[in-house]
Amino acid sequence: MLVRRLYLDLIGLPPSLEQYREYFEMHPEDRWSRTVDSLLASPQYGERWARHWMDVWRYSDWYGLDAQLRYSQKHIWHWRDWMIESLNADKGYDRMVTEMLAADELSPTDFMAHRATGFLARNYYLFNRTTWLDQTIEHVGKGFLGLTIHCAKCHDHKYDPISQWNYYQFRAFFEPHQIRLDPVPGSTEVSQNGIPRAFDAHPDIQTFLHIRGEEKNPDQSRPVTPGLPEVFSSSRLEIVSQKLHPAAYNPSLRGYVHDDRMTESQRQVFSAEQKLAELLQRSHAPDKESPHITEARFALALAQSELEFRRLAWEAEKAAYFPAPANPNMNSESSHRQHAADAWKSRELSRVRLELHQAQMAFDQAPEDKKKQTQEKLHKLEAQWAEFQVRNWGLEFPIHRPAQKALESPDESEESRRQPFPDFTTGRRLALARWIASPENPLTARVAVNHIWLRHFGEPLVESMSDFGRRQKAPKLQDLLDELAQTFVHQGWSMKSLHRLIVTSDAWKRSASPPADQKFENGLSDPINALFWKRHSTRLESQTIRDSVLFMAGALDPTQFGPSVPADDSQSPHRRSLYFLHSRDDQNPFLMQFDDADIQSCYRREESIIPQQALAMANSQLTISMADKIASHLGQWDGDPSPLNFIQNSFHLLLGRNPDAEESSACLEFLSEIAAPRNRTLLIHSLLNHNDFITIR
Repeated sequence: MLVRRLYLDLIGLPPSLEQYREYFEMHPEDRWSRTVDSLLASPQYGERWARHWMDVWRYSDWYGLDAQLRYSQKHIWHWRDWMIESLNADKGYDRMVTEMLAADELSPTDFMAHRATGFLARNYYLFNRTTWLDQTIEHVGKGFLGLTIHCAKCHDHKYDPISQWNYYQFRAFFEPHQIRLDPVPGSTEVSQNGIPRAFDAHPDIQTFLHIRGEEKNPDQSRPVTPGLPEVFSSSRLEIVSQKLHPAAYNPSLRGYVHDDRMTESQRQVFSAEQKLAELLQRSHAPDKESPHITEARFALALAQSELEFRRLAWEAEKAAYFPAPANPNMNSESSHRQHAADAWKSRELSRVRLELHQAQMAFDQAPEDKKKQTQEKLHKLEAQWAEFQVRNWGLEFPIHRPAQKALESPDESEESRRQPFPDFTTGRRLALARWIASPENPLTARVAVNHIWLRHFGEPLVESMSDFGRRQKAPKLQDLLDELAQTFVHQGWSMKSLHRLIVTSDAWKRSASPPADQKFENGLSDPINALFWKRHSTRLESQTIRDSVLFMAGALDPTQFGPSVPADDSQSPHRRSLYFLHSRDDQNPFLMQFDDADIQSCYRREESIIPQQALAMANSQLTISMADKIASHLGQWDGDPSPLNFIQNSFHLLLGRNPDAEESSACLEFLSEIAAPRNRTLLIHSLLNHNDFITIR
């Protein structure tokens, strides 16, 4: 079972029978270390551990009311993909923390790195900026530092040396930032795909202490500047504002944005040409039954105007990037834009004229009970036509904006939303991030080590995952925590190195059922196993249960990365579970039965044993359908169709061990009593419901 535990720990999937065979064929002296290295190098390692960190960092897809986005951000899956890539590349934990808090300031033109700030984008809340920042402060404190900074919002912290003033100093680090969607290569509309990321939208904004925590009662007599609690006063904190590269604050200047826009403009020109050609062909064809010759002429005029506009808009797109115009008849950028504006005016006039004609015809032909309704539409279009005749169009035509700032409130105007982005950043978040991820800050490494230890051993070294403050008892293995934290930092904050150290240790390899003499002796002195003298039995997480069932059946879709898939399995039902939509409104029903991550706070998953879990394993379509596939796969695996071989392979694959004599006898009897071929499927289904399948010992 130890090999199975290793696979589940590092990649979240059990070994296949082929992998078991390969392991036991290796030389005993180095097969463990070779297997560890192989699993850490597997792309599935990043998926396994990304799901753990998604818990800690509160990953959630967007949700709201119908189409209204209220929480998190669309396309937040880019942040999840960044986690997977970073873990597989063994990016230092310190670098990951810094990028999540300030990648836009650390690397202003590394646009893919900005995916990391999905950590901040996830905290977005439409209706209240203070609520948004409260969430950010709370989970930066808990998630990275093990500090309950949020407890000082209304008054000084009751236990830790954090004052109310310190709380608002911490808020000042984040006060200027907002969230926006930036374009990605291959897509011209961020509504379809874009990177949700942080940026400093209001660099000059001030922070004020809220008296008694009431946001409507700010103390405006003294602005609060960014700073750390006095307990960290010896730490250096250097805040440096920086001028941004034009492509960082104006995404229109990025090469891929221009290339994609040009491609899209050409496509629109081609589409307009096709539409006009079809209308011309239709106009030449005899059609004695159609009384709407005038309507057809207007449609033709609209299509001609549309084509003219698309061609000139394409020229205007090029003019924004090339000083020499492609058309010699247009000698400046303003000339291009004027022609594009004229084409847009012509197109809009043609459109309204056509719609007005159609509305007049509809009114003339409408029955009496529909006259009023059609007349209202006719009057509306007549008013619009009259307004268009006197409007000063100027250089007006649709301007593509490749990035989109998130609404700061439901009432924010489009004018405010479309203001140019600032050309500099405050450097506040970067200064904070560098302090948090500094080797001189012992809290960050300790918190990270505690999370990793929990997920390897089933119990943490510090019981409270998110509070390392004074009200918590000192851990019994404080020296071990400190030693591991120092090793972690000295090894470049490498998580893979820490995993390797842990899973090659004797402590990790211990069994939950040690020899009787150890159990008796250690049980007397340490009955709760606080010193980890034996393995803590743990249950598989919900995602690992589902993924393992699919993997053993040969049905798990190995596709990595990309948009989240519907949580109800309606599309891509065999994708790995971390790719499901996960939000308040979208959770997979099967995963929910097994203590799935709480999107609000999940520093440590609950472990429950309830009847619904047994019912899910026994009656779900997943286990029933996959049991048949597993049985079919095992029956063909090594060419030995004997019942005893099938039983041994089944136990090995599903439970990671061989059956004992009593189990073999019972299974043989079962296979002989139940009619083939369903008997083998039923046996597999029974083993999926065995406690040893879902429990790690």
